[in-house]
Amino acid sequence: MTQGAQGPRKYWGHYTDGSGSWRRSDHRPAGEHLAAMRAGADREPGTVPAMWELHTEFPDEDWRARHHDTWEMPRRFTAEHHALVLFGFHQQSVSEPMHRADVSLGTALRRLRQSGRASETGVDRQLIAAATATSLTELAQHLRRLVTQLRQPRIPLDYDQLLDDLTRWQQPAWQGRVRRRWGLDYYAGRAGQHQEEHEDSEQPSSDSASAPTP
Repeated sequence: MTQGAQGPRKYWGHYTDGSGSWRRSDHRPAGEHLAAMRAGADREPGTVPAMWELHTEFPDEDWRARHHDTWEMPRRFTAEHHALVLFGFHQQSVSEPMHRADVSLGTALRRLRQSGRASETGVDRQLIAAATATSLTELAQHLRRLVTQLRQPRIPLDYDQLLDDLTRWQQPAWQGRVRRRWGLDYYAGRAGQHQEEHEDSEQPSSDSASAPTP
């Protein structure tokens, strides 16, 4: 996804253009900012003062006027809160940028599965748990566990795309489409791999192939 395609440049976009390098070698996410993001885990969006300056998707005056009784937050602001939290865990103590354009959540988790740094069946189960979450809070908790595992093998993902996914997920009509993209990206190439493994299992061993016919 093109950086800044929707609204102002997001927090991670101030430091990297998504190509895999920092915009400036001496300008990287501040440790106190990342700590503030992590402090937002399991907190209601907008209730962590240290995160306020990190947001870009604030509700406008019209929204606030229409929701002044409930103070319901816009889907985009809520999604940005969760994306910031995930970025705070992902970027923690990592020297290279963990935002990378065009690396979807499913693609990043497929790379994690193939990296040997995590249990393959464990990643499968955790992604399925995330995909079948029934609330945004539950989804965010599952994603936090997954994103934390991406940190050690230095596997980045596209946080602009994740922000869009989390925004759309809040609309029931879009949830299935978001899940579908995660699943397709995660299992891409696996069908061919399974076919090769099946064919290999049917090949006779070299010993049996060379054994004389009785």
